[in-house]
Amino acid sequence: EEAKDQMDFNDLLMFGQTFVPWKKFKHPVYGEVELGGWVKMQGRLPPSFMLEDECHRNFAFTMYHAQQMPQVEIRNLEVVPLGGDLRRVRVDVHNTHLIPTTTAQGAKRRYGPRDYVEIGGAGLKVTAGGTIDDRYTSPFSFVEHRPERIWLDGGVPGESFITFQWLVSGAGDASVKFVGSRAAKVELKFAVK
Repeated sequence: EEAKDQMDFNDLLMFGQTFVPWKKFKHPVYGEVELGGWVKMQGRLPPSFMLEDECHRNFAFTMYHAQQMPQVEIRNLEVVPLGGDLRRVRVDVHNTHLIPTTTAQGAKRRYGPRDYVEIGGAGLKVTAGGTIDDRYTSPFSFVEHRPERIWLDGGVPGESFITFQWLVSGAGDASVKFVGSRAAKVELKFAVK
């Protein structure tokens, strides 16, 4: 059935341009051979008169793909005093577009630099840092080393967010920044009082 459909397409739409009838030829080494069949431009490629349509669809996809590259925003800043000089700082790092900041294959094979989120400030000392799955019910997942910088091996998923939390002491100007190779660097500045 598929071969018949291909031949009907060749006969009725392409007027025989994509199939060459088989003919016998005398080859100097192999003797009598047959040449013919489907031409190399037949199959997945559109007919030449449909090239404009193919290019338009390709361009539309390319532009949509570019539009969906990661767009990171830092939102929902919370600075809560915990007693004494200790404060809890929480932020949500959102990726508002479809494509994640790190692809699954990039994370699996460790291609390129890793994304990270970092808190800093001249008057701050970071005691602990990590992520929480749910701002209201989940426990705090601490990182062991350098709690001010939290590495994101899997990046920030598309149209999603990750909540970060730090326990800090001190006061003054501070900032939280996201750094990644597929998204623009984003920084949120605030004051710790």
